[in-house]
Amino acid sequence: MEPDVKEEMDSNQNPTVFVDLDGTLIKQNYAPDTVPDVLIQEVYDGMLEWKKMGAVIVATTARSQKHVDCMVNALPCLKDLIDMFLYNLPVGPRILINDTVRTAEGYEYKAIAFNIERDTGIIL
Repeated sequence: MEPDVKEEMDSNQNPTVFVDLDGTLIKQNYAPDTVPDVLIQEVYDGMLEWKKMGAVIVATTARSQKHVDCMVNALPCLKDLIDMFLYNLPVGPRILINDTVRTAEGYEYKAIAFNIERDTGIIL
């Protein structure tokens, strides 16, 4: 089942979006020193719309700063999309923890996560 990212984006004001680079925003690249990165255009276009709606985009990656800088130079459109890069992260899972807010209806969750199949993009 596809994650309903659009529904979450429409229901939240100015969210912070953490997105992994390889396999999510760009095609998985096991040899960034020798193989050019390929943008997943549909994901980029959708995230650009979020950016216009006020979202802050934080890209996470296990790549080094050097590899991220090379990628951004090769794909300059990322300069306008990504607000911050977190690089040199471990290859392991990314875990997001946040609080909830009590509302009249119950609780509003402030941490939302989606796992997607590598290199397939996501419906934004």
